[in-house]
Amino acid sequence: MVEMPYFGLGTFQAEGDKCAEAIEFVLTHDHDLIDTAQAYENQGYDSAKYSIEQSLERPQTDYIDLLLIHWPYPGDFERSLETWHTLIALQAAGKTRAIGVSNSTIDLVQKTIEDSGVVPAVNQVEFHPVLFQVDLMDYCQQKGVLI
Repeated sequence: MVEMPYFGLGTFQAEGDKCAEAIEFVLTHDHDLIDTAQAYENQGYDSAKYSIEQSLERPQTDYIDLLLIHWPYPGDFERSLETWHTLIALQAAGKTRAIGVSNSTIDLVQKTIEDSGVVPAVNQVEFHPVLFQVDLMDYCQQKGVLI
């Protein structure tokens, strides 16, 4: 099991010197989670592999701590499963320490596990007092998936 921080910096729409300053601040103040997703149109084996290679190239690193499927395609979930298998292969090759999903329901997390036998380390979802997804939280806790 890989330990995951709860708090991090999202870099969506951040550019140039301001982005670099924010990243430097985070890294020098005991935080080490930086969300660097460049695009979310990365479903399917080949496109996911290409997207991840780009993610490794930009920060000039050999591996990424955590890779997530950002949005599942419930209408064509086979594409999401292809992407999941890409993440599994990249983890086995040492390109990522942990893999996970985002915005996945109980049903989709269950299908992902049943198809691959691999439990996501994380399910990144909206979760707060107004949207308190207790059933999803309970299910993920039972499976060892961090919300």
